[in-house]
Parts: sequence; structure tokens; C-alpha cells
Amino acid sequence: MIELLLAEKIYGRNPIQKLELFGHEVMRHIQDLEIEVVDFEIVKEWVKVAISGKDEVAAANFIKKVYGEIRSLSEASSGDILKGFAKDVGKFGYGLYLDAFIEEKDALIPLYSLRESLVANEKLPLRTIVKYFGIVEHMPLEFIVRKIEDEKVEGALSPAQIRDFMELIKDGLDALIVTGASRDQIEEALDRSGHSIDVIKIERLSFLCHRLICKENTMATGLIPELGPLLSESLFGVFSPKRIIKSLKIGYE
Repeated sequence: MIELLLAEKIYGRNPIQKLELFGHEVMRHIQDLEIEVVDFEIVKEWVKVAISGKDEVAAANFIKKVYGEIRSLSEASSGDILKGFAKDVGKFGYGLYLDAFIEEKDALIPLYSLRESLVANEKLPLRTIVKYFGIVEHMPLEFIVRKIEDEKVEGALSPAQIRDFMELIKDGLDALIVTGASRDQIEEALDRSGHSIDVIKIERLSFLCHRLICKENTMATGLIPELGPLLSESLFGVFSPKRIIKSLKIGYE
């Protein structure tokens, strides 16, 4: 039997139901492999999966590739590129914490690093940066470990993560980040609210976090009053390229 702790979080109400839905998603990936047992459980909001069977190694490798694994802090080192989930967003003015390890030790992305990566070193407060880039609680972000000292981890957004943000700005389309809901729940909410026509793509950031790319001339802020009542557990972040460029007065190439 092989056990994995995946870089996926299950949180909020009805966690067992959400875990079952996540399990169905995983099983679709490995349905053609010879697997006897696949068990799922939640460990401190992380998803733990146990796999047993003739093809357990192949299944485990595929699952790791798709979802990633959470490490112990003792296994991390400078230069590692990891995935973490935004935590206590806007609570601390000196930086953004990411839940990224088995232990209750968070990685800190300092304010100066966020300024350097996202706003060309403009002296903007943290709350302004996370607001304009749509960063909300439980949103996954890729980061690179810069320093580990006395069990404290300091990092920076990875080049790929920065590039992702910059490409969104270049595309010029609003995006709505939704945490706390599965893709099926979001699609149902869009259908019920009549706003499916306003979204050209739903991007999966994690099982319970998605980015809705709006069609041209659709404002992401306008979707929140319509989707909010239908997705009562969700938090919403607005990424508006026009607002970023106009309000921050920064040119992005």
C-alpha cells in the first residue's frame, strides 16, 4: 500500500461529502489501472490517499503528478518550488502567509517580495496588492523557497506564478476567483443565475478553487451579487486588468 498526502485542501461545511466528490475525480484518472483499494481521508484539511493493488505505483505516480504532494518542513530546502494555500489574507501587513507544509508552519511571502514581483516595487500596502490581484483565503499559489531558518520559511512567488498573473493582465479580461466550491457547484450556480454566457472558461486552480475568465466587457464584480447567494461558502476575488493598470498606474508589457 502506498500513502500520499496531496496538495489539496478540503474545508468548510460537509467535508465528507466534498471528500467523496474529490475521490470520484481521482478515480476517473486511474479507472483503467488495476487497483484493489483506494481510501481517502482528511488530515488537517489536507487530503490523504492510500492506494493498494497491482498498479499502485503507477497510480501513485500519476496522482502525484496531477495533484502534487505536501511535504514536511524538514524535507524542504532553499530553491524548492512548492504549492501553498493563502492563509489569513490581509491580516498581517508585512506579508502573505501560505499553508504549505504538514506541520502547522506557514511560508511567508514578504511584502517587499510581492511588491517586487507584482507591482514594480511600488510602495503599496499588502491589502491593496492582494485586492487587485484577487488573492483570497484558500487560493493556491506556487512559490519558491528562499530561506529556512529556525523552522521559519520565507519565499517568493515562483516565476511561473508571476507569469500567470502577467499573462492575465495582457489578456485584458476580468477574472473571478472562487474558493470553497467545486467546479460542478460553480457551473450550476452560473446556469441558475443565467451568467454562463458571461464566462468563457473555468480554470481549475485546486479542487475547491477556480478562476472564471469573463468574456470581453463583462465585469467580474458584477457576478458576485448573483453568484454569492448560490455559493454561500465561497469567497470571491476580483482580478481586473483594467483596474490594475488604471489604479496602480503601472505599465505591464
